[in-house]
Amino acid sequence: MLLFTAFLFPVLAFAVAPNILIEQNPIDFGAVAKGGSSARSATVFNYNPMPATVTTGTWFSCAVEASGGVKCWGDGANGKLGQGAITDSKVPIAVTGINNAIQVSAGNLHACALLNDGSVKCWGYNAQGQLGDGTTTQRTSPVAVSGVTNATAISSGENYSCALINDGSIKCWGQNTYGKLGDGTTSNSSTPIKVTGITKAIAISAGGDYACAITTDTGGAKCWGYNLYGQLGNGTTTNSTTPVDVVDLSNVTAIAAGQLQTCAITLGGKAKCWGYNGHGELGDGTTANKSTPIDVSGLSSGVTAIDAGRYHACAVVNGGAKCWGYNLFGQLGDASITQRTTPVSVTGLSSGVKAIDVDDNNDASHTCATTTAGGIKCWGYNLYGQLGDNTITNRNSPIDASSLTAGALVAATVDPLILGNASPVSVTGADAAAFTITGGTCAASTTLNANEACTANITFSSTAFGAKSASLQIASNDPDTNPAIAPLNGKIATAPGGVAGGLETWVKADAGIAATDGASVASWLDQSENAYDFSQATATAQPTYHSSNPSKLLNFNPSIDFDGTGDHLRNTSELMASSSPYTFMAVGVDEDAGLGYNNLFSSEAIVDYFNLYKQGGATGDNGWIPYAVGGQSHSAPFIGDRGSMGKGTKYSPAGGANGYWNGTNFTSDSKTNHIQPQIVGFMSENSATTDRFYTWTDGFKDDPNWSPIKDGLIFRNQFFTQTSLGADINVELWKGRIPEFLVYNRQLSDTEMAQVNSYLAIKYGATLGQGNGHVRKNGNNYNYITSTGSVIWDATANASYAYDIASIGRDDASALNQKQSKSVNAGFQPTLGLGEIAVSNTTNANTFADNL
Repeated sequence: MLLFTAFLFPVLAFAVAPNILIEQNPIDFGAVAKGGSSARSATVFNYNPMPATVTTGTWFSCAVEASGGVKCWGDGANGKLGQGAITDSKVPIAVTGINNAIQVSAGNLHACALLNDGSVKCWGYNAQGQLGDGTTTQRTSPVAVSGVTNATAISSGENYSCALINDGSIKCWGQNTYGKLGDGTTSNSSTPIKVTGITKAIAISAGGDYACAITTDTGGAKCWGYNLYGQLGNGTTTNSTTPVDVVDLSNVTAIAAGQLQTCAITLGGKAKCWGYNGHGELGDGTTANKSTPIDVSGLSSGVTAIDAGRYHACAVVNGGAKCWGYNLFGQLGDASITQRTTPVSVTGLSSGVKAIDVDDNNDASHTCATTTAGGIKCWGYNLYGQLGDNTITNRNSPIDASSLTAGALVAATVDPLILGNASPVSVTGADAAAFTITGGTCAASTTLNANEACTANITFSSTAFGAKSASLQIASNDPDTNPAIAPLNGKIATAPGGVAGGLETWVKADAGIAATDGASVASWLDQSENAYDFSQATATAQPTYHSSNPSKLLNFNPSIDFDGTGDHLRNTSELMASSSPYTFMAVGVDEDAGLGYNNLFSSEAIVDYFNLYKQGGATGDNGWIPYAVGGQSHSAPFIGDRGSMGKGTKYSPAGGANGYWNGTNFTSDSKTNHIQPQIVGFMSENSATTDRFYTWTDGFKDDPNWSPIKDGLIFRNQFFTQTSLGADINVELWKGRIPEFLVYNRQLSDTEMAQVNSYLAIKYGATLGQGNGHVRKNGNNYNYITSTGSVIWDATANASYAYDIASIGRDDASALNQKQSKSVNAGFQPTLGLGEIAVSNTTNANTFADNL
């Protein structure tokens, strides 16, 4: 289970009081079936990231003194040393007029300081407005940033700067190449503007032409701007002028945007990096770029600080410094100039390191670190004296910056966060009974030092339908607010088989249709929480609704009839992310005796789509076909590839043009027109690195021996951009009835599939286990079960009576109330009923007293 973290209180740099961080606000348990449950594990965290007391820019460095003053050294071009002149200095010199700084951040040609009153001052180059004073005038001394009075952190990048505001928003100013100011444009701004969509940030890092933030609304990180090498971490190389989520990243405690690569620390001290890797700067032992986070080799725990540069990165690990990547100028500090693709120890700094900063603007770069004793050590390129040792000699191992020795810098300590001594974790509110604390490591008097955490496990469950809310309360010694409160939200809802988690859309003919019997269907409303409805504006393409015509009902339930010549329903909006795992299921009745394909459903873009077809050909080759076309937006080998999702061994050899799976020859052939409904679908992890693809027919699970990894194909580009019922894009329409269709944004477990299949089989009179040649055969995996997993018909115990199954019953979690039923199999079939048999299940006036 993924954990998410969120600030409940503002944090100021150098604060010595504990600062409590708790799981995402609010903690959402999603939709849960009646009688089911959903669990979350909330992280309680004493969040105190190491304050930035030293910073490196293009050939210069700056540091905060214990007095609140700032000193800079190195290249003085553009006035970036802030001393009132354009002069280089090989030793630290005071920045003019600053005596109350708590943080300093250097960009490429300018620098900014955060003052203890929440205001910001900047100095240096200003052609793009990066000083934020409303002008583009270069300044050799600090000027106030316009309109920023309540900042809690700052970060300067390449010709721009950003500030974290105490309300959780972020403001940026300066150059806006590639949209790095995050406001949805590429227009420069000489005054601060808000980053779009960021309201709950707790950290900010400005890199080259992009920036990143830690946010609490997702529990992870968001990045925006330049993305040619995947440095935004969203799995693409597409630039973004507004924030996008970094994928596969949660519980982030620190983030660092470099020139072309990004690094982060997650809870427990694990380092991850992504983006450009031409010199091994991602630290994974390779030089291959990565557009999603990967683990840094050997840094699975103990990392307390991290920074990314142009071509190298460094971290503080268990008190020592380690670096990796480009090293021509000795910037790795390992007494060599050898490039490293995995972390190496910095010479002489195996302990006593507090923070580290890497120049992210030049390949001729340098690195500086703050020690626990209060001094600063630097190494790497030194042509302008940026190491501060009063020389211009490059160094491949650390050397002291002159006049910044022990005790010269702020060395903040953090008080421990101590939980209450009696029941520190509790739930309050009107629906508190629905949320139960079930364990975890947070206990009475638990003590958390800086950046340590404990967990509180919570389970949501209720027997009453509807939305539920309460509050998680954590009692502690945090001085700002006690107790800390995080809202808890959940909902008890109906779902197929009671499987509610991840349900993206659920349309069924007995709900969400305004038409009367025999009328056209203009819209079919989604019964999930997402309102992903299907519609058809063209009257001649609208299918027909049947609710009382006995010949068109399916086990006495309504159906929608598609004529095979034009009828279809569609939603043109995105169903879910193209990289999402998925489970598609539907009930279909093939009423076309002709040859060719009938499309039950499809999810597609313009040239990239997959579908589920019913082949109506000769007896030997009919069956269901998952089918895909990869358009030219894919890289090879997708171009022109057809039928890839059908590759398998069932009816054609692997690699065949079209492979059929789960064929059920007895239901349809070239001579007959059968009207037996089947429960069909497929599922996949849809992963670029590990994928299993499975098909289902009437409860039978099959592996068609296909996966993106195995076939060298990754079907993730424009999937799910629109979804159709009864058609693909324009052709191969469905002739027959579709009473139900559902999609999950995950791959369901076998138990969950048994619940969904049982629900559909009971409702539509299907016999589970009859697919894929398993006609009149059953086994343990075809048990009929309730939404809570209880077996109501045991296939083993009833092996002699497994042929023509019909069921009645009530299961509230599935919204199932089947009061009469008849097997849809051919031949004489008796009808079961609650009281007198009616025309339809709906018109049967009898009621079940009990739920299944």
